[in-house]
Amino acid sequence: MCRTRIPIVAALLFVVPPLATCYAQSPSELPAVDQVKKQIESIRPAIVQFSYDGFGSGQLHFGCGVIVSSDGHVAVCGPVGAVLDDRLLELITTDGRKLRGRALGWSSEYGVGMLKIDEPGQWKFVKLSDKVIAGETCLALGYPQNRGSEDDNIPGIRLGLVTTVCKGQWFLTSYQSDFGSHPVFNLHGELLGLQVSSDGTYSTFSDMSQIRNHWQDLASGLNMDRKRLFEQTKPPVSFAELPTKMTADALERAKAATVKIGEAGKKPYFSGVIVPGGYVLTCAHHGRLPGDQLEITLADGRTANAVVKCPNRITDTCLLKISGIGEWPCVELGYSNIVPAGTSVVMIGYPTNNNGIATVLEASVVDTPQGGLKRRDSFSDTLFLECNDEEAVTNLNGASGGGIFDTAGNVIGVMDSTDASWSHDGVFHGEVWNARVELIHNNWEELTADSAVETVDNEEATRKQSDLAKLASEL
Repeated sequence: MCRTRIPIVAALLFVVPPLATCYAQSPSELPAVDQVKKQIESIRPAIVQFSYDGFGSGQLHFGCGVIVSSDGHVAVCGPVGAVLDDRLLELITTDGRKLRGRALGWSSEYGVGMLKIDEPGQWKFVKLSDKVIAGETCLALGYPQNRGSEDDNIPGIRLGLVTTVCKGQWFLTSYQSDFGSHPVFNLHGELLGLQVSSDGTYSTFSDMSQIRNHWQDLASGLNMDRKRLFEQTKPPVSFAELPTKMTADALERAKAATVKIGEAGKKPYFSGVIVPGGYVLTCAHHGRLPGDQLEITLADGRTANAVVKCPNRITDTCLLKISGIGEWPCVELGYSNIVPAGTSVVMIGYPTNNNGIATVLEASVVDTPQGGLKRRDSFSDTLFLECNDEEAVTNLNGASGGGIFDTAGNVIGVMDSTDASWSHDGVFHGEVWNARVELIHNNWEELTADSAVETVDNEEATRKQSDLAKLASEL
């Protein structure tokens, strides 16, 4: 079966300087070649490849991690929860040793996971950085995606710039590479973060404070998504029982609260949902930063200005705050964790090629995506929906950020991307991947914060990245 993950945002615009964003000082001069080589030699023994042979298709290489304790804890961003049998887990060091190991805990919400080397010994490890600074030079070590087991065990190297920092959460780097999930370090040899995603221009990393803050849960083998998004996030006793089917009134409320979003005077390119307090719930992969001004267009034709608050690039969630005073239609935040598999829900968004008309689709909740990796615990930060309307699923660009609604009309997820597949005999199967609304419940204060994201000037960052690429060629 052929599978293609298709982002459902219409376009990722270049980030223009927002008014409320804090700018770092101009990046320092290039590091010396000898300084970089010294750090590479220091870090390299702690790099560990992460692969698994449990799916009947040979060894799957999930990228690499880095040893972060002398007794062999390994921080990774790969699918730790997919390791069902530790005997089939393979860890390979840069000197070619194949080690026994165990899969411990993970968090999709924070973009981190942990493995443990079971071989005896005192392991070379790296320290976790105390902070990430916009404008500092960063050093990535990693391996190409889909690498074979016969390939060289020496990791590739990239030098880049930390361009944007959301303190304690995530940061972006400027270099481009074909690496799978990999760590990135500062020039003191400390671990800055683990790659969560890449859009071809910037890579998003999880800040290592997440490892430090949740060490005990990760080391104990816990699925932190289940703990935080299910066990600790329950609806209040007063929360009404969901009806078996969505009423016409609930559907109209959901449609009225769904908005188009874009630059003032330009064609909207993503979607959102108005929730109480004059906030608009949407995705984060539109690439805007705190303080950026956007315009929302309501279903009744009204427009309003809105300002970007503090987006979370790891969970792909963001809130906008509507400027000015007005009566805005809105829906309540629901709870996706009480909606069982098989339940019919509704997706609403504004595809850019639909002449400004909202698309309303029915879909079914599924535990895990078809053809996806089996997991020790299927609960994650993603709400998976199944919809086999080929035309609709493959034409959702611009609906990204739109809402998923339960039968009472509460929003329970934010549209992120589609996963389209066709069987060998041409049968279509479509899935829509969504950020669970529990990510909003749990991170409301961070998402609504006025604290600035630190960034560097685009022109200066481009120049510095070009210089760093030249320096990397000398290593």
